[in-house]
Amino acid sequence: MFCFLCCKHKTLNTQNNAAVFSSTPRKRYRKEAIREHSSAKMHQAAAEAEMNQRVSMFHQQYKEKEAVRNDVLYNAFAALYWLAREAVANVKFFSLLNLFRAVGLDKMQHFNHKSPAAVREMFLTSGNVVKNMIINEIKKAGSYGLLIDEVTDISVTEQLITFVQFWNSTSGGTEIKFLSANDLLVESESANAETITRTLVTELNHCDLSVGKLNGLCTDGASVMTGKTSGVATRLKELNKHLVSVHCICHKLSLACCDTNDDIAYMQEVERWLFQIWKFFENSPKRLAAYLKTQLNVKKLQEPSKEAKDKCVCRLAKATRTRWLSLGKAVEGVHKDYVPLMLTLKQLDQKDAQASGLLGKMHKVKFIGVVTVMHHVLPVLNRLSSAFQQGKVSFSHIKPAIQKCTDDLDKIAQMRVPVTEFLRDLSPGGRLEQADLTASDRDKLFLTNFLVKYVNSLKESLSSRFPALPLLSTFSIFDPAQVPERGQPGFRDYGSAAVKLLAEQFFDDESHKKQLMDEWQVFKYDLAKWKNELPEEVRKLSGGSKPTVTSTDWCLQKLMFMKDLVPFNLPLIAKLAEAVISLPVSNAWPERGASSLKLMKTRLQSRMKNDMLNALLHILINGPKVGSKEFEGVIDASVRAWLAAKPCRKCPPKFVSTPLVANSSGISENVVTVTMQDAGVQTNDDSVIQPVQRTIADE
Repeated sequence: MFCFLCCKHKTLNTQNNAAVFSSTPRKRYRKEAIREHSSAKMHQAAAEAEMNQRVSMFHQQYKEKEAVRNDVLYNAFAALYWLAREAVANVKFFSLLNLFRAVGLDKMQHFNHKSPAAVREMFLTSGNVVKNMIINEIKKAGSYGLLIDEVTDISVTEQLITFVQFWNSTSGGTEIKFLSANDLLVESESANAETITRTLVTELNHCDLSVGKLNGLCTDGASVMTGKTSGVATRLKELNKHLVSVHCICHKLSLACCDTNDDIAYMQEVERWLFQIWKFFENSPKRLAAYLKTQLNVKKLQEPSKEAKDKCVCRLAKATRTRWLSLGKAVEGVHKDYVPLMLTLKQLDQKDAQASGLLGKMHKVKFIGVVTVMHHVLPVLNRLSSAFQQGKVSFSHIKPAIQKCTDDLDKIAQMRVPVTEFLRDLSPGGRLEQADLTASDRDKLFLTNFLVKYVNSLKESLSSRFPALPLLSTFSIFDPAQVPERGQPGFRDYGSAAVKLLAEQFFDDESHKKQLMDEWQVFKYDLAKWKNELPEEVRKLSGGSKPTVTSTDWCLQKLMFMKDLVPFNLPLIAKLAEAVISLPVSNAWPERGASSLKLMKTRLQSRMKNDMLNALLHILINGPKVGSKEFEGVIDASVRAWLAAKPCRKCPPKFVSTPLVANSSGISENVVTVTMQDAGVQTNDDSVIQPVQRTIADE
């Protein structure tokens, strides 16, 4: 006895590979044997193979599509996430899918969500998933701070960039994350303090973040932000009087450098000439080519390789006050290639009046001497600015960093290294020998006096721009290194006045203020104990080397870990520590956010709406790296959220069964309900398109 289907498809027993009923006859002629074979996997496999042969190609494609549906969606969301993470235009999404199919991912042909609306929803869903993850972490924090700045994008839209700083209990550290980019003029005629405040409060309410937990606001110091009468900080203090407004330390440092340049008249001229020489070459390919060739000739590289040419040939940098560190790079370029620069101006002197004017101003001992002085002084300020621009800067870093900068400036002025090096470069065999310049005694005296005046002016500007603020200076009580030893006269009253000031700032209830004072009397004994437990990298601060973390930051982080991990009997001290650790002092992150915004919203994507812009910025700035474990979690959550937001529904039948309906005369008649739907509609959502129904009565 054989089985026709098993013989046709040559199936075998899955357990012992026996060919009974297939190529070997069954000799047991009983109904039980036939019944057992019909329920065996061998026969079911043959039946399924037969059905696959009989059904159409479309059915096979449908089954294959259902089998790889989840993988296709995962790959599609991963592709669009990569586009946003790398700041690639989102219109390249389908081109990337075509690449997937070209390299062998054939299952991507089953991705059918190709309408612009569907792709837009996928991008928005991915961005919202990343944003919701950040918001959930912020809600766990006891307090947070905002960093805001304004920027104009390519479509001449004034955007408010907002970042948030908070203590992340999950990662165990202070984090700064992008929150939103809002169009300030969408509902207002002016981007004044009222508009900015209303936009901030609306965004916080939309994210379900309490304004009562907002304890810090860092801005660029503009009057619209910090105005005493009606600035943004003043208006927010009306909603939360515990708010601390901070002027960005990066902007204050830049203003201090600008103040010094304004105090010294010749510095203003040097700054203007550096900008003019950059513009002279930037706007003319012919002049720039002549300058680059002169550099090669001076360096004796007539036919260099491409690698040597890239290393030896340098362009001049633009000197402007609106960009940090730009003046230092411009001075470095002129100081390094002064001889090729002067030779190029001499070549163009007879044909170009502008070259003649620049040559007369810059081919002087006074000019190149001042450039040499700036070449030694500006790197000290640039290192300080770079440290402040790192983003996660604590208030405890400010004072030590400025003191280190001031000491370095005093060392340069006392040793007169720039003047000595400049005279050595002008001597025979020196670096500037070909410049054909000779320094007189008057020039030496001028450079010496200029160096002292320049350094003293910088120190005064730093001192005026970074005064000792009463509130911020009280945070130093969390520094274990400053706690007197037990038994010393100052230990009993240590920190009492500072804690009283902090209690007035962050607490309203008198009972809480008294409790905070009582907790401090206990906590300072812990500080005295922690003084001997400071790690080695924290102790290096007193030795002059750069620490990885200050003792104040170490103490605050230890407090936060103790609050989260073990029962802590000093709740108000922990609350105060979290308010301090979440206080932003640098506005460098909104500046980087403005750069990211310009990467996303380009000239070719100038019509991008703000909801899509926010989604892309959240992926670009806050999103985890592609390939990481967190990345897999984001993609999985995005797919689930997208499927849950709009579940697929079956298409309604075109014809409904004909019911019998009684007419006015009581005679039943057949009623045919016809559902008409446009064949070009590519959706299954009944709530979007309501089909037209007509009732036809058969008499």
